[in-house]
Amino acid sequence: MFFSSQHPSRIACIDNQEYLFFSGTSYLGMSVNPVFQKAVQEGLSKYGTNYGSSRTSNLRLVVFEELEHFLCQWTGAEQSLTMSSGFLAGQLIAQWIRDLFSKGYIISYAPHTHPAVFCGLEKMDSPDFESWVEQIVFQSYTSKQNMVLVCNAVDVLHAKVHSFEWIKRLNIAKEIILVVDDSHGIGVTGQNGRGIYAHIPPMKNVTKVVIASMGKALGMPAGMVLSEQEIIKTLKKSSFYAGASPMLPAYCYAFLKIGEEYQKQLVMLKKNIQFFSSEVKDLNLLDYAEDYPVFRTYQPALYPFLLKHRVLISSFPYPKPDSEPISRVVLSSLHTLSDLAYLVELLKLFVADIRPKVEH
Repeated sequence: MFFSSQHPSRIACIDNQEYLFFSGTSYLGMSVNPVFQKAVQEGLSKYGTNYGSSRTSNLRLVVFEELEHFLCQWTGAEQSLTMSSGFLAGQLIAQWIRDLFSKGYIISYAPHTHPAVFCGLEKMDSPDFESWVEQIVFQSYTSKQNMVLVCNAVDVLHAKVHSFEWIKRLNIAKEIILVVDDSHGIGVTGQNGRGIYAHIPPMKNVTKVVIASMGKALGMPAGMVLSEQEIIKTLKKSSFYAGASPMLPAYCYAFLKIGEEYQKQLVMLKKNIQFFSSEVKDLNLLDYAEDYPVFRTYQPALYPFLLKHRVLISSFPYPKPDSEPISRVVLSSLHTLSDLAYLVELLKLFVADIRPKVEH
């Protein structure tokens, strides 16, 4: 474990030494982006440092509605709402899921679903996402109850981007609510980074609800929920929604002002992914999904090897303190070609060093 006195960019400063930083979730580098920072400062001047009033109060800021309208246009959702964090948005949905359970719905969570959406009813007994899909497809035909299915759009721990074509196999006679956490997809996956919502096949019996933290690729302390108008209307009636302070309006202002900067950073990220993946594809060292910036390794010795060469990748026990460490290389739009080339050379050296031992 390391501590730093400043936010990492492509460089992390630890004990007065610089390390190339291939970790974190700031895929578009927005947390240290000067264009975004300037827009946030403008927003702070206009809206203040905080807005602690309820979204249901008799005086409301238009900028929240402007942001939510944009999110609908961008993602393809009919309606949206925002909250002050992705975790809070997840817990809003979790409360709603508990209510659906009381009305007789079966609740099923996929493996590795983020705890933000846990409601006390989660039983993740399938070994992997694919097994879970087969299980719930079968259950949709054998059970008499309607279903709530909860999963991630991206398995960021294992560097997998899920397809949702499987929902076409579900029993069309059942009412199904599909809750998808797109925290690690929004801003990165889909056309222009719009995430998973528009890429989930439309089915008359399936209601889509997508939640996401906006604090990763988008760089904002906020969360969102995307769905149909009636679902969002129901969620807004919740005391959980009414009692929560909203996201900082300064960030709403900044996000709406610099849309082109997000697209610019996304293009840079895609270039970095394409270069890096083409260079490592024959090393048999990293698992990764096409056009996604996370690369998983199952070689525990890689982390200390890179650390010796001043490269810090993501490696920590998850989801529990006593779990085995999960090690990943995470790219961002901040990385230069020389950063990537240096990392590639180190990976080749590592592979050359371990291959004789494996063959022996």
